[in-house]
Amino acid sequence: MIPLFFWVTVLVTLNVCAQISDSPGSANCPPTVNLTVTVTTEAGAVIPNALVILREDTLGQARGTKIFELELRTTDSGEVSAAVPCNYLDVFIAHDGFAPAAQKLLITNDTNTFSFPLKTYPITRTTEVRVQGSQLFPLPNAIAQTWNDLNFVIIAKPTILAFFEPASQTSSKNDSADSNEAFADFEFYGRQAFAPLEKMGVDYREILASGFVVKVGGATTNFRSAKGVGYYFIAPGKKPRIQYGVMTDVGIVEAAHNYFAINQKYR
Repeated sequence: MIPLFFWVTVLVTLNVCAQISDSPGSANCPPTVNLTVTVTTEAGAVIPNALVILREDTLGQARGTKIFELELRTTDSGEVSAAVPCNYLDVFIAHDGFAPAAQKLLITNDTNTFSFPLKTYPITRTTEVRVQGSQLFPLPNAIAQTWNDLNFVIIAKPTILAFFEPASQTSSKNDSADSNEAFADFEFYGRQAFAPLEKMGVDYREILASGFVVKVGGATTNFRSAKGVGYYFIAPGKKPRIQYGVMTDVGIVEAAHNYFAINQKYR
């Protein structure tokens, strides 16, 4: 009869071997493996041009060991790929309008594909208004908050709310590809238009949703778009104007000049 201690020892040993058989430095783990990282929104739409930083964790290794570090940008399909060490990696991901994400991953021969959904992050800007001589009071321009699962925006100056509804996870591949291309154009032209709009005194804000709530003075409007992408021009004392479809930076700035009736000197 084999002692119980023998079977306990065998089981523990087999369990430990199973855990470390593919760990860094084991025979099953090659020097490098192909890592693929996909960056998406919480709704599942891919995010192009996201910053992805990879850094190897060399804790416990000999002093002077070369550390693997790499900085990448996601493609139009929201992916980055790289040959990385079979080891622990620190991964940092960031993109405009989203909260950054960081995680430590164990890269093995069988575990090398990961997806990171980023959460949208509300951006708050303030401006200073001079009242009664030298007194300065901070005044919110466009404060985004979560309210009934919608973007809630308080308007206190000329503002453009650029809205884009990402493709859902149930969309077909063709629809998703078209949506990703439109989103890339939407973001590119928005970044190009931001500086001239800021010079004109116009706030430009991107909202990744088809609906939002706008508050101007004492009036609150719940806006829902039947189309997936467009621009909501609004200012205190003016009736809003909505233009649908992706606009170029030139088109956005031109529409801002016309709607807000801003003097030619700001061009």
